Amino acid sequence: MAPGAILMLRSAHGARAFLYPVVDPNVLHGFNVLSIFHPDDDVINSVVISRKFVEPVNIDNNYLHLDIGSLMASSCKYCDIQPFNHPLGHMKMIDESM
Repeated sequence: MAPGAILMLRSAHGARAFLYPVVDPNVLHGFNVLSIFHPDDDVINSVVISRKFVEPVNIDNNYLHLDIGSLMASSCKYCDIQPFNHPLGHMKMIDESM
């Protein structure tokens, strides 16, 4: 999801939680909760509106010691991008031993 994008979730409140899933705003990591609306009329679902945090993008992944650069920005906080060190990049393609 793009930083700054709006996310709207259906939720439930009170006895309506037996029919529909409840979205706890505390578990929306990486999002700023803007508004929560729990209707008290015939409308069943509650609405949670949040905005994705704008995080700085880290371009330098500290792989300079491997002699490779990073082409991907690491904005995923749950994963670690492993560099692909192609073995043919450090070998000769032609065997010159003959």
